[in-house]
Amino acid sequence: MKKDHARRTVAGALALGLLLPFASRAQGDTDYPSKPIKVVVPAPPGSANDLLVRRIADQLALRLGQPFIIDNRPGAGAIIGTQAVAHSAPDGYTLLSANVVHVINGSINGKLSYHPLRDFTPISLVGYTPSVLLAYPGAGIVSIPDLIKKANASPDGMNYASAGIGTAGNLAGELFKRAANVSLQHVPYRGITQAITDALGGHVPLIYLFGPDAVPLARAGKLVPLAVTAPKRSSLLPDTPTFAELGFPSVELTAWYGFLGPAQMPPAITAKLNTALQAILKDPAFKQQLADLMFEAQASSPQELENLMARDLERLSRIARDAGMRSE
Repeated sequence: MKKDHARRTVAGALALGLLLPFASRAQGDTDYPSKPIKVVVPAPPGSANDLLVRRIADQLALRLGQPFIIDNRPGAGAIIGTQAVAHSAPDGYTLLSANVVHVINGSINGKLSYHPLRDFTPISLVGYTPSVLLAYPGAGIVSIPDLIKKANASPDGMNYASAGIGTAGNLAGELFKRAANVSLQHVPYRGITQAITDALGGHVPLIYLFGPDAVPLARAGKLVPLAVTAPKRSSLLPDTPTFAELGFPSVELTAWYGFLGPAQMPPAITAKLNTALQAILKDPAFKQQLADLMFEAQASSPQELENLMARDLERLSRIARDAGMRSE
């Protein structure tokens, strides 16, 4: 009897010993990170997303004691890099630098191999940049009332440029068009570079741009900022009103940036990354570094980022369907 009890005790101890490492991993590796972490940037080197993430990655490496390696995977409007992260192991060693394009793709593309919410673990916001409607100076438009008056007085309305169909600029234009009942015609370009060139040359009177492109051109007087699509004024363009201030609260499209991991990432790992990002983004000197890149630093809880993504996905999906942008 004693031998049987002893055998059961030894067997139980062995079983527990075998299970403990798995239980530890299920809760999150207490030694995390114990090797380099890859951050997938679904945009080319030198892009706004890339420059932002490299600054943050350097600080994360200092705080967490492991290199953060940038893996640029541009293509298909950020889908290629995003897809790679969605299908990677949820161990905290592959992360995604995402922005509002993440949910825009989910709102207009019904053939993605991933779901923008269910297949990812939100970690934290890292910042915002203003999305701005700007006018060519020679168009004689210095305010939104000017624009509405001129557009509705023209038989063909007024053209606005964006980086392409279904982009943030296109969606912002549709929001404004519907809210103000203004006659606007979308001119899609294959990328933002040619769109900016044509706007600066007066070939198209209006253009939507994100902060890294918009702010320098506005400050130099090369384009006239009319309104930002954020819920509050940007410190980068403090004299430019929001659409909400001008009577169009539904014209909101916040150009946010954040970190995501694959779905089912251990909460302990998510919390460790969030804590590090919170500390980094509250540092005044680092906030100024991001402001120099035309970003406003802003951390969040994982839940706040998830709520923002869910809200944007629902709202932008509806706009895209109404405008006939969605592909099934």
